[in-house]
Amino acid sequence: MATMCLNGARKGRLLDIACGDGGFLSIMRDAGWEVAGIEPDPLAAKFAEQAHSIRVIADTLPKAQLADQSVDAVTLSHVIEHAADPIGLLRECRRILRPGGKVIVVTPNLAGHGHRDFRDSWVHLDPPRHFYLFSPATLRNCCEQAGLRVELLRTSTRTAAWVWAASDTIRQKGSFNRDQDFMWRRRIEGMSLLLREEVSRRIPNNDQAGEELVLIAGSENSTTRGDENSRADSPRNRVAGEEEVRLASKPLAVSSR
Repeated sequence: MATMCLNGARKGRLLDIACGDGGFLSIMRDAGWEVAGIEPDPLAAKFAEQAHSIRVIADTLPKAQLADQSVDAVTLSHVIEHAADPIGLLRECRRILRPGGKVIVVTPNLAGHGHRDFRDSWVHLDPPRHFYLFSPATLRNCCEQAGLRVELLRTSTRTAAWVWAASDTIRQKGSFNRDQDFMWRRRIEGMSLLLREEVSRRIPNNDQAGEELVLIAGSENSTTRGDENSRADSPRNRVAGEEEVRLASKPLAVSSR
């Protein structure tokens, strides 16, 4: 996950959408990729360029007007849930993707144990910043509507301890502050959610429990690579559906990160 599932992959041109401070791109450049970023926050874009000497476009992807088939990999880590038009964003990713390239999406999982346990106190609701949240089925559907072919769809439990601590704090007092509330005791307590999700993920054909969705897709005419467990039609990746949720405008519990 530290390399957005691109470790060992064929190197090429990598574009990170909403690249923030550029730390991820710096890691990937050291791993042999030719990197660039898109970051709509001009201060963050400037910092990334100055701190890491990386080309960053201070704008959104549609407005950047990148050339067709110009990159080999596009990464979106906790980005698509902020997009007012997620399918349009994925279509733009497909347009700039070279044949055989990959789009990697990581986003909160609406079907995971965290949302089931905490409901309107789940930290990943995060209004008003998150417009859409996805189950495995709806994220797959969005990618297919955008002309992408899903090659891998699974969940990850890496943030489960933090999600438990943040969501339980929100349920108790209505807000969460990472610096003040995420103490070691809360981290240890949060391991209970991580362990439950890890057990659930190992039930055959039931990998829906983790706090994050991890999706790898290529253009429709690209060739799917990998073993049976990484194919889009693998039983492990056939997941039950849940309707896409658009968040209501009323405030629930806003996290401070």
